[in-house]
Amino acid sequence: AMRKYQSHQRGNVLFLILLGVVLFAALSYAVTQSFDGGNSALSKSSLKAYANDVIFSAANVEKAVNKLISKGVSESRISFTRVSGDGYELTPASNASEKVFNVAGGGANYLDPPPDVLDSMHNGESGFGEWFLTGSNAVVGVGNSNEDLVAILPYVRKDVCTFINNQLGYPNVDTATPPQDELTMNVASKFIGLFNSNTRTLAPAGTSYEKKKTGCVQGNNDHSGSDISDKYYFYYVLYAR
Repeated sequence: AMRKYQSHQRGNVLFLILLGVVLFAALSYAVTQSFDGGNSALSKSSLKAYANDVIFSAANVEKAVNKLISKGVSESRISFTRVSGDGYELTPASNASEKVFNVAGGGANYLDPPPDVLDSMHNGESGFGEWFLTGSNAVVGVGNSNEDLVAILPYVRKDVCTFINNQLGYPNVDTATPPQDELTMNVASKFIGLFNSNTRTLAPAGTSYEKKKTGCVQGNNDHSGSDISDKYYFYYVLYAR
């Protein structure tokens, strides 16, 4: 009877071990799928939804910036700070009426980019998953050649980048490579009231993209001369100068 009980007990233990292995394998697969999700093929409807999400998010911030300007807030006092230490604080500190993301100021909601919009290969790199708001890029053909106030979303998936350009009406096909920035982008200097901090020029290649306030480009070199040609960037001029 004892041997029968021990055999039954061993059977239970083996079953539990097998069950654990199966569950672990299932969990590993689910986690892998979620991490790979940023680079797996997206349906056309998903691409459209994500492209519109990105464009709308930037347009929402543009509306808030224009609201501040119309209320008499100086260009150099437009504040993108949301929490202390985020690198967007002005000196002297901004008040609520100068803040883009404050109901008493611009009234914009900060919208995190959906994870599937981004190329997960760059997860962990500086600024991944965040909007970059800067006054250190002059977009060619927009404004008067001064530095513009620009929202940039780095590490956009190539297929999403191309689809964004399609949504904007640029001559591009789903399999095409987005235009490459012909010059250099500053993707490090956050806007803290200065428009001349390590200025760079953003110029999408090809006449179809000239004088456009928004679009998605393949990187070239960044502000420090580093090669960023393996990355794609959505940009949107919030305020042309």
